[in-house]
Amino acid sequence: MKNFIRIYSFFLLFTVTSCSNKSNGDVVIKPSVKENAKPLTLKEVPTGEALDFAMVCYVYDDVLVVTNYENSNKHLLEFYNINTMELKKQAILRGNGPGELLLLLPRNYKDELHVDGGSTSGGKLTQFNVVEFANNKDSKLEFVDYAFQCQQKYLLDNDKFLVVNPFRLVNKELGIEQDENRFIILDATDRLLSNGRIDASLVNTGGIMVNSKEKKICYYSDATAEIEIYDFDLNLIKTITGPDDLRPVYTRFQNIVQNRTKTLTYAYTYACYDDSYMYLAYDGRTIDTMEWIQNNGVMEKAESWVFKFEMAM
Repeated sequence: MKNFIRIYSFFLLFTVTSCSNKSNGDVVIKPSVKENAKPLTLKEVPTGEALDFAMVCYVYDDVLVVTNYENSNKHLLEFYNINTMELKKQAILRGNGPGELLLLLPRNYKDELHVDGGSTSGGKLTQFNVVEFANNKDSKLEFVDYAFQCQQKYLLDNDKFLVVNPFRLVNKELGIEQDENRFIILDATDRLLSNGRIDASLVNTGGIMVNSKEKKICYYSDATAEIEIYDFDLNLIKTITGPDDLRPVYTRFQNIVQNRTKTLTYAYTYACYDDSYMYLAYDGRTIDTMEWIQNNGVMEKAESWVFKFEMAM
């Protein structure tokens, strides 16, 4: 029996009583939320050989999505009935031909899965409703080609891309003052040129959540305990900080900023959401890089939490 869900030691569903509001509407999560955490036991599901080459998995209703490593000699996407573990559908082979990818970078957005990848000709992205795709044997994935390079992106309805600005960075230690917009709207054929700016794409690796109902966009950081809420005009309307004061240490090599230091900080590591709520997995710790490498990326007795926020907040 193999467990496809990462088991955390502790979970916490964040409530509005666990925070304080600043006069400008910003929110500060109190450290006490971790002290009041309640343990949550997750159900173990037998999966047979389905996860032998799994990189990451997602669950949508009764559909289990398995994304396999590129060198697995299997389809990169497999769709199972989570109750019976029946294989419902497969998609995307590793390669450079039509409908193939050389690498796979999946992201879940509400009821959709976005699959970002690449070929020798450039970037490719597809997004689709998982349940509808898995239950329709005739459905096929359609890819959008793009020319720019960026860590995080979201395909909008008008075939434009919402991307995290790779040049945004304010860092006093490195003397960098690039206080630019968090997001940029790009066409598929656009290219991101530095024009003498410092490239911070290797440290701007947080995630995006887009809520069309509330007309809000959320950016959550994987290195600092910060969440930013924007409206659909890309104006910052609220920040959420805490419960920890995580301070990542960056280094600069020529015009590139990277996180290659003795310590690494882990904040919001994963997220999912619906029309009403967003759920964010939070680690909130600083680890020794060498210790992490020696343990093959496994941290013993690591506690994590899940914060739940109302989209309308």
